[in-house]
Amino acid sequence: MRLILYFLLAALFLLPSTLFAQEDPIYLQEIKIRTAIHAHDLATVESLLASGFLEVEDTISTRDQILGFLKSCTVNSFTIHSHQTRMITPDIAIIVYPVHMDVACGSDKEIGEFNDSTTWVRHSGNWQAVLHTNATAAKL
Repeated sequence: MRLILYFLLAALFLLPSTLFAQEDPIYLQEIKIRTAIHAHDLATVESLLASGFLEVEDTISTRDQILGFLKSCTVNSFTIHSHQTRMITPDIAIIVYPVHMDVACGSDKEIGEFNDSTTWVRHSGNWQAVLHTNATAAKL
């Protein structure tokens, strides 16, 4: 009997976070764009980036620069560990998350943990990314 109670309590704590991740439209957009990048589906990536999109890493890149970069680089794998979404307004959202990535650009390869964020804006019912940041995670 005690085992069943532990199982039910665990389900109460774990199930909502699992359902939330699956129902979070911003998380789903983030997975959609990362999956498109992984598959080299640049048409989908382009459709998910706002015309004024910017990315901040070591440098600041425009939408066109990012699309050019993606033509020559391959994201071999990515794993989002957890995420937090904040709805700023009904049409503006920010998602932050740690991600493990394996990326190759020609002979250069980068594998590691990163902290990413994306700001999404809804235009005519469709979510588009307007800003993405990527920083190497601190080694603790």
